[in-house]
Amino acid sequence: MRRLLPGLLLLLIAGAAYSDQSPNGETLVLAYYDEPASLNPLFAPEGFANVIINCFTDGLVTFSGGSAPSPGLAESWDISPDGMSWTFHMRKGVHFSDGTVVTADDVQFTYQKGFDPKYGNRFTDFAQVVKSFRADGPDIFRIELKSPYRLLPSLLGRPIVPAHLLRAAGSADAQFGRHPIGSGPFALSDWAPGRITLDANPGYFMGRPRIGRIIFKLFPDNKKAWVSLLQGQVDVVPDVDYDDYAIIKNDARFRGFEFLDSFCWSLLFNTRDPLFKERRMRQAIAMAIDRKDLVDTVLHGRGLAASGPFKPGTWPYNPDPLLQVYDPRRVARILSTLGWRDSNNHMLRDRDGRDLQFTVLECGEDRSTGALAKRLQWQLLQIGVRMDVVVLSLHELVEKRVPSGDFQAALLPFNMFTDPDLSASLFWHSASVGGWNITGSSNRTVDRLIERGKTASDFNERKNIYREMYALIATDVPAAFLYFDTRYAAVSARLRGVTPQEISLLGGRMHTWYLERK
Repeated sequence: MRRLLPGLLLLLIAGAAYSDQSPNGETLVLAYYDEPASLNPLFAPEGFANVIINCFTDGLVTFSGGSAPSPGLAESWDISPDGMSWTFHMRKGVHFSDGTVVTADDVQFTYQKGFDPKYGNRFTDFAQVVKSFRADGPDIFRIELKSPYRLLPSLLGRPIVPAHLLRAAGSADAQFGRHPIGSGPFALSDWAPGRITLDANPGYFMGRPRIGRIIFKLFPDNKKAWVSLLQGQVDVVPDVDYDDYAIIKNDARFRGFEFLDSFCWSLLFNTRDPLFKERRMRQAIAMAIDRKDLVDTVLHGRGLAASGPFKPGTWPYNPDPLLQVYDPRRVARILSTLGWRDSNNHMLRDRDGRDLQFTVLECGEDRSTGALAKRLQWQLLQIGVRMDVVVLSLHELVEKRVPSGDFQAALLPFNMFTDPDLSASLFWHSASVGGWNITGSSNRTVDRLIERGKTASDFNERKNIYREMYALIATDVPAAFLYFDTRYAAVSARLRGVTPQEISLLGGRMHTWYLERK
């Protein structure tokens, strides 16, 4: 067993006395499918690591079920008349679970580490608008901006870590990743193989959680988790198949949730690739894709076709029906104009002795991606394009090949954040090339629209800016936007205080959930 950091001895003691019964309140058992490599918030956590981290940490601001930011570790903030200086007042009397007081120094340390290449330089969006930041004593944190940005709080939900434990060099990061602490509503008490346990923080500044203990229980797949739900061994299964959802949605012992995913499945183009640096080629591929057919065949009708970078039904969404529309005749004209024709009647277009083909990378760990890739292959073959598929692990795909630009195209989902500025800045601003802008797209007009959207104070003006941006990105085609999947979740009918939006996000307001006693 690894030697724990000194400040974590209390957690070791709590873990030694571990049992399924919570000392205070009911125990919530939640299914998950991927064992985290680390629970250090400074590294780029994936999958359920984010959910667990959200349970034991806080940010300067908090988001209640995906809504607008509200006070978190910062109880209030002031903005200078010119909008360039923000002063955040730390909430007094907040402690990490080792008893140490949370101060502005912890916030400064966390944000400094966010720019450290060791941690993946994850604060790209923050760096676009922030000139400098500093702790001004234990209770004040100041941020100076490059230009006024009224949406700054939307960037400040990142988990704050204890500087006194992580400031030392060496192996502290690895130790902390296995035995983390935070100031959140729960604290890690035990991490055994396939089972992570968090106990309620009785001194939480927003009030003691109504659930006494959360057990994250690992399952090899959602089918086995669903069976455990039926047997009363699990309370929350956040991802169930439609057929299983249909069985329990009218069963009084359970509650079913149906919601449109916040991730948009997309075919990303490497705009630096010789084939896809030509915008007309990207446009042709995007127009060769029948999204309705994808929803009907891959999702069995349970999803919504996409046409651009923002989610349908949200205010920045542009309803123009001609954006990334299926148009095989226009595709044929574009490809012929580019010199790609089927010169020998073998179904594939060719030019200068080369067939028109490209390779797409996909993740073999997602069940739906294989069916999507096969259907795309069939659709593109109808207009004379061959799409080869290379299946990779998630780590190989998102940590190595895509960030390094070693790909022609990739099938990946994009996160459509609550506020469109975050996704636009991360994925489509040229300043993010080499970071989250993995397509390498660079469009000065898009950049200017993103900057205008950040400073616009009138809602209608801002809506028009983002809808114009939507149309421009859809037309420039750094990605062919495909569809949003409908997702399903199931919980015990005993679980109360949870909304469909919260079950889709997980972790944001778990401290307000509660279980009716048996």
